[in-house]
Amino acid sequence: MSDNLMKIIDYIDDNFLYGSSISAEKIYYLFNKYHISNEDKQIVFDELESLKITMFQTKKTFINRLKDVDKLFGIYKECDENSLNKWYKSKGINDEDKLIIRNYLDNNGYSIINNKNNHTKSVNLDFLDEFEEESLDALLDSTNFNKEVDQLNEVVSKSNNKLYLNEYHLNDKYSLKKLDALDKLVRANSKLVWKVVFKYKKFSTIAFDLNDMYQVGMQGLIKAAEKFNLSFENEFSTYAVWWIRQSITRGIANYSNTIRIPVHVRDKIVKLIKIENNFWNTNSRQVTNEELSKIMNLSINDIVELKMYKEISNIVSLEISINNEDNSSLKEFIADNNTTTPEELLDEKTFRNEIRSLLNEILTQKEIEIISLRFGLDDGQIRTLEEIGKVYNVTRERIRQIESKSLEKLQNRRFMEGLGNLYYER
Repeated sequence: MSDNLMKIIDYIDDNFLYGSSISAEKIYYLFNKYHISNEDKQIVFDELESLKITMFQTKKTFINRLKDVDKLFGIYKECDENSLNKWYKSKGINDEDKLIIRNYLDNNGYSIINNKNNHTKSVNLDFLDEFEEESLDALLDSTNFNKEVDQLNEVVSKSNNKLYLNEYHLNDKYSLKKLDALDKLVRANSKLVWKVVFKYKKFSTIAFDLNDMYQVGMQGLIKAAEKFNLSFENEFSTYAVWWIRQSITRGIANYSNTIRIPVHVRDKIVKLIKIENNFWNTNSRQVTNEELSKIMNLSINDIVELKMYKEISNIVSLEISINNEDNSSLKEFIADNNTTTPEELLDEKTFRNEIRSLLNEILTQKEIEIISLRFGLDDGQIRTLEEIGKVYNVTRERIRQIESKSLEKLQNRRFMEGLGNLYYER
């Protein structure tokens, strides 16, 4: 194995996890940077396949492929079948893309030699018939052509979340591509935001209604997009729901009243209300300001101020149960500066123990140890294949094999159902 090929394999193993995705542009960038042979390129594609890493193409990749096809066929627009198949293999082109390229060739006067018995499935690329340009560059620069290419992947779906996130993270802060990717991500996950909003509909007020909750929930979704790590296995919607909930509960705390009451003041008001209720139940009379001052260890002026805030707010709603299944109240979900972040919640000891319990049912002890080190399940620190190999005194390739085998085991229904009990149900 050549040094350049090894560098590409190492990059893939260190930066992409089993079952993730990578853009075709990234692979071609690595090929151009390290200059490997077609045989070595096939080894790279085999490595991606063994790790079940899928390649997705952008519009730019699609256009570059058409330009490569034009060069392959030359000025006479002819190419033999074997050369075309070798080109497919060297570029790692899947069957769906072969179909699109083949229809493009058929519609634009290209000849494939020794191809009498080959039949292809029809794909709706009728728009190519409209172009009469002799130059491929003229075709690629055509406004209509670019419009049609854009529409090839126009369907927005949350199943494409990782594709949108990849585009979002790859492009510059204010670029049109980044904004377009964010727009698709927002539209694809709008139902998720509404689903969380309706869990808090009983806290809707004139000052902060369901539409307001949806807007702040969307802010949480965008925050999740900024924070999400594409190398992790968990679904984006699972991760995003924590940020959406946090944004909505914080919005309820900050904006549900005409006059904003800080969260720490709300906590004191809730405590005051509980003391008033308990005192009434015990003594059959209202507690005085002096008595409240002693019980709460606050000045009488502070007690008077708290009562004033209580009168102008709907603070009593903080005691309302969020659902009928348990006794959780809104107060328990209101976030302030000391609130645990979504990342920290996922790393809590209880959550890790639940994951380990699920792993014990499926994997061997050694597999659990390697998966734990690879994903940082115990201490939050993710190790590379090489680092884990040194721990066990084996090669990185052996660790990769164990990781791949373990992750394949975890695809079974029992493990996925167990995760369903831990993660937000989408």
